[in-house]
Amino acid sequence: VYLPHEKTNIPIYPESVTKLASLTENAIRPSISLFIRLNLDLNIEEYFINKTIIKNKKQFTYYEVNEILLEQQDHEYLNDFQLLVNITTQFRYNRIQRGSINLDSAQGNISDLLITELMIMGNNLMALYFQTQTSGQKIYRNQKIKSHTFQILQTKFRSYGYNLDLINKSPLTDINRIISESIINNDSEIIFQELRKFLSNAYYSHSCTGHESLGTKWYTQWT
Repeated sequence: VYLPHEKTNIPIYPESVTKLASLTENAIRPSISLFIRLNLDLNIEEYFINKTIIKNKKQFTYYEVNEILLEQQDHEYLNDFQLLVNITTQFRYNRIQRGSINLDSAQGNISDLLITELMIMGNNLMALYFQTQTSGQKIYRNQKIKSHTFQILQTKFRSYGYNLDLINKSPLTDINRIISESIINNDSEIIFQELRKFLSNAYYSHSCTGHESLGTKWYTQWT
């Protein structure tokens, strides 16, 4: 378990495995790498996955990356971090346009949101790779929101002064509108609590049905 603001972690796996898979600074490690080619509009043109040998040049905490981005001071990796922020912001926008719930809009700092979006991107593309380029059994992570959940949320939101339109709009799109309004009204935490309480849990399956609240047709647990 990685601790966001510390250069320490609590191992989930045996030490022999964690040492081999760790991103220790300047250490050489075997890896499975996802390569993505983007066009000038930051949309994916192609991707491929290979076994690689990597060297992590620098190990950062979430706090350190956030400070570099906020202070905007001259730093060796500032331009790289800013480019990643631009890419992940565009990817998040694309997901929201596809119907994703913007659960990160009022939570976390820049580095948290950056890592979250990169993980979703990686998990999405790995699941697509499973589906299109591999044979045999695969494990996908799915989520389907039941229709009665939106009716429950409509009642809950109404008690806080928000109207969830289930007739004229996509429920997920209108939930994002409510999230945006609740941020302005400084009561977004109440809305997030209700969403966490009633949204369906994800489940694992050999069949892929998509992860609805993330706005992805293909999803697995790779990162």
